[in-house]
Amino acid sequence: MQLKTQQGGMGFCPSAETAPHAFVAGMAASFAALLPYSDVRRRVTWEGFCALPYHRALDRILKEEYASSSIKLPHKRHLSSLVNFHEHFRYTKDANKLQARLMEVVRADKAAKVKAKASLVEKARLESRANKNTASIWSMYPLTKEFALSDQDTRFLVAYATGASPPEAPQYCSCRVKLTLEHMVTCGGAKLLRHNMLQGRLVEFARQHNVSTEQNPRLTFEDAKNMQEPDIVFYPGGEVHETDITVVDPCSAGYLGQNKGNVKLTTKKACEEKQRKYLEGAKARGHTFTPLVFETHGKMHDDVKTLLEMFASNTIGRSGLAVRDMALDLQITLATGNAICARNAIARSQRHQDLMRGARAPRC
Repeated sequence: MQLKTQQGGMGFCPSAETAPHAFVAGMAASFAALLPYSDVRRRVTWEGFCALPYHRALDRILKEEYASSSIKLPHKRHLSSLVNFHEHFRYTKDANKLQARLMEVVRADKAAKVKAKASLVEKARLESRANKNTASIWSMYPLTKEFALSDQDTRFLVAYATGASPPEAPQYCSCRVKLTLEHMVTCGGAKLLRHNMLQGRLVEFARQHNVSTEQNPRLTFEDAKNMQEPDIVFYPGGEVHETDITVVDPCSAGYLGQNKGNVKLTTKKACEEKQRKYLEGAKARGHTFTPLVFETHGKMHDDVKTLLEMFASNTIGRSGLAVRDMALDLQITLATGNAICARNAIARSQRHQDLMRGARAPRC
């Protein structure tokens, strides 16, 4: 939870962790700004100078945080003692943004330690969440009710990000495999609902940006398997774009086994599969084909951003949306769809659990 959002974490940083580095950076800035123009060194001895309360605190922090640390900090030699600190920072501009540089190194070291202790699935989760798309949802601002997640959706969003399974979840799914978080978002018919939710948002974006569309709705999984037609065809007034949406889970056991733990191959393989299925037909019609691949943890393929940029470029007057807003909307839609899949899987598993032990709800 304390890792940066772009490192796959949630961005929570305790003030107790930041405070020592903020104090050191503040003292460095004070030395550089005040000591060259002050006569304090002429009025007191070095021993008296070091005996000042804030210098004693600085000396203690330097010894505790930097002198014995194995982290490769910037200016580590100058942070090893009060003498070196004073000599370096009194006539230098190195104090500029020192706190940010120190925290960057400290957090990178923490991320490396977390990954070193993580399991294969935990490493895959961190890698798949370490991108700007996934990070955007943590900094969202609910300007409209459509941008707000419900309490249930937010609860699962946090659980899915941290790997903490909901306490009400049974141990096994109704399909008799272990009910993990990754299984929750990939099992059952709610996957099709999540797919259609994303499709609906893209069609709505096109409508708001004066782009005509033609949809091929998927009502059942049999439709998705049998139909060789793309999900959405966009008519922006020039080149016609055929697209097909897919949502993949790079941390599922199947993908991790196929890709040998390399989560970056998941999206690539999903794109290749969609190209193999639809590209030839699109070319025969004189259209282009673009696979729109989403990962359950939030990452979107670059082609999704290209499509959103096409929408934004088609804006007339002030009636359109920014690319960032549309991307955030898709992230919220994806998070909502994941939560629906999870609730559906948990409910089915709870019912199956009751049936297996002979418990049934009383009839009214």
